[in-house]
Amino acid sequence: MSDDEGSPDPYGIRNAGELIAALRALKDWSGLTYRELTVRAEAAGDVLPRSTVANMLARATLPREELVAAYVRACGCGPGTVESWLKVRKELSTRSLREPRPAAQATPPPAAAAPRTAAGSPAAALPGTG
Repeated sequence: MSDDEGSPDPYGIRNAGELIAALRALKDWSGLTYRELTVRAEAAGDVLPRSTVANMLARATLPREELVAAYVRACGCGPGTVESWLKVRKELSTRSLREPRPAAQATPPPAAAAPRTAAGSPAAALPGTG
């Protein structure tokens, strides 16, 4: 039995917001406080300040890879689980780089315009044409 049996599974996460929610669930699963996470990270040779963890869990952007690794280790997960979380984080990062950003969309073609006269004004504006 591994130390991380029953921990939240990162697979199936589709975006940064879901990753952060899953990282919060991992903290809940661990039962550790921010201070305890910091102490455990230091014992493993990682740097994981309480404020950094709190900020990471309060945002909706992808955290840095090394932060995810240190955090997952501090929560009590083994190397295989850490690698799973890092793989999901990397896939999300790569996906966000490949997906086109919502840019200003091309202006749709105008609806059928009223016929224009040689002078360029709408024909309906001329007496007797509409």
